[in-house]
Amino acid sequence: NPILNDYSNSRSQIYEMVGDVRIHGKSSTIWAASDREESIRSWTAKPHPRLFDGQAMSSVTEINITMNYVNLLPKCTRYFHVPTIVFSAGGYSYHTYHGIADAIAPLYFTCNEFNGSVMLQLLDAKPWWISRYRQIFRKLSNYDTVGLAEENGVHCFSRVIVGLDADDKVLRSGPKHFTNHTMTDFTRFIRNTYSLERHVVGKQHDPHRLLIVSRKKTRFLLNQDEIAETCGRIGFEVETSEIEGDDLNSIARYINSFDVIVGVHGAGLTNMIFLPENALVIQIIPYGLRDRATLTYGAPATDMNLKYFEQEISWEESSLSSQYSKDDQVYIDPAGIKVEKIFRSIYL
Repeated sequence: NPILNDYSNSRSQIYEMVGDVRIHGKSSTIWAASDREESIRSWTAKPHPRLFDGQAMSSVTEINITMNYVNLLPKCTRYFHVPTIVFSAGGYSYHTYHGIADAIAPLYFTCNEFNGSVMLQLLDAKPWWISRYRQIFRKLSNYDTVGLAEENGVHCFSRVIVGLDADDKVLRSGPKHFTNHTMTDFTRFIRNTYSLERHVVGKQHDPHRLLIVSRKKTRFLLNQDEIAETCGRIGFEVETSEIEGDDLNSIARYINSFDVIVGVHGAGLTNMIFLPENALVIQIIPYGLRDRATLTYGAPATDMNLKYFEQEISWEESSLSSQYSKDDQVYIDPAGIKVEKIFRSIYL
């Protein structure tokens, strides 16, 4: 008789099944054997931690889960003696921030306890996405990552976790169901995974190195050169970079060499996961984005044992002031613009 633990919340559907559990990947179906009539039931799950976001979840494959009498279940074609975790890389996981916040960090908190003795089975993952994070997958699991939709046999396990352990504290330390590790533990894991040399900011850098995260299309700094010159004049060794590409090995080593990163609210700041502890993150917040920006990077930076400072742009400093008047809702009440698409088109 299966043991079912339902850890679902407003952000993520999370089911843990222990017993005779069978998976047919191609049909996205999971069966759990039972001999109790009261246990017989069926339901569906979308194993991606963005349950509240209909647009994101529309690209997530739905899994059918059934508890039924063992003699009604398909026969096993292959047995596995390690647990498995089934999750989706759909939603916005192709995006740098969401790849870490919606997939990699929750995956770490879900499978850390297994010390590599766990299989990872992915849905909705593009080959380039798996390749981008392959080094992390290899650190978390001793087995090849499986594309679930490609599996046609009935694979049998004694423990299956569907979904990733996540809650409303995105990229934050908080109570987890499978581990008591924190975001500081996560960033240590990341530094070890990429064999980064610097774990804590020390006195070895003189002058201290400062990175300005550059943007060209949206939310870019109109006076970036002036900022770089000023930082250099007061004693920093300054570089500017857009931090593009999928070679996380190179990106990780590059970011780890800095003591300070400065950037406008955006995906590039996600690379703070590669910084040594006690490094400084300075987030420049565009007009109208304070609550969103602080929640996205401010609180997580503190939980990663990084120092954090934010500079909110005033109306006069923003290019919005040349497009809208002070009588416009854009100036008066940004939070009053409830349609996300319109809000994004103005402030993001």
